[in-house]
Amino acid sequence: MTNKFCSAMLEVLAKSSARPRVVYYFRATSDADITNVVYLLGAFLVIHLQATPEEAYAPFASLQSHILPYRDATWVPSTYDLPVIDCWRGIRRAMLCGLYHPISFNEVRNTANLQR
Repeated sequence: MTNKFCSAMLEVLAKSSARPRVVYYFRATSDADITNVVYLLGAFLVIHLQATPEEAYAPFASLQSHILPYRDATWVPSTYDLPVIDCWRGIRRAMLCGLYHPISFNEVRNTANLQR
């Protein structure tokens, strides 16, 4: 979903490049929704605008009390707390190590090349 959101954001920004516009992204006001919005927007900053995780967090610092720890998408109680900034650190690290390429992420890979 991160890659899908970033692709959609790139499309919106490309359409508005002829004339400057403000892009609004909004959701419901629950803390879980705020956390998801902050994560997605921060991920876009890290992935496509080369912001550090700390730079990506700065615009959202005033929302700190509403940003929940991130976790897997299950219904059971979480056994760990993962701040969104750590998610962005993981994305950045994956990009620096060549494990994540946002442009080619959804391309079908030739399985013959993966077999040894």
